Amino acid sequence: MASILKVDDLRGNTAAGNITITSEGGAATQSLQQGLSKGFACVDNEVTTTISTESFNVASTTDNGTGDFSLSWSNSMNSTPYAFGQICHNNQGDAYARGVGVYSTASSQQTPNGMTTSSCRFRVFYASSSASAGNAQQAYNALTLHGDLA
Repeated sequence: MASILKVDDLRGNTAAGNITITSEGGAATQSLQQGLSKGFACVDNEVTTTISTESFNVASTTDNGTGDFSLSWSNSMNSTPYAFGQICHNNQGDAYARGVGVYSTASSQQTPNGMTTSSCRFRVFYASSSASAGNAQQAYNALTLHGDLA
């Protein structure tokens, strides 16, 4: 018979934030906290004002201009840089490749200047086979946040 565990709070035995999970094969372990996403957002920046249509750990969104938006975290990250993954959907009907990246005005920084522990500024861009490229408004931008919370 399968067991059901119902709890409202999990704490490690050695330290409150130290919970380890054994892998499926039993040969490796993983920290539960390290394996969890610390936030996510589905952002529509094609509308007049950038909005977050679905989110977790996102306090606010800011529309900084064409294809340029910021997310402020409800719970700050411990340090920068932290990791995030992102995708965007090209609904423009053209052949340009679209991408989302952290906003930065410097090309040789380890931590982009658009990233702080409490927020991150993103730029949706397009590239083509020609020399032209630029920012793009996109109706679907999905981002997930990984790292240590403060």
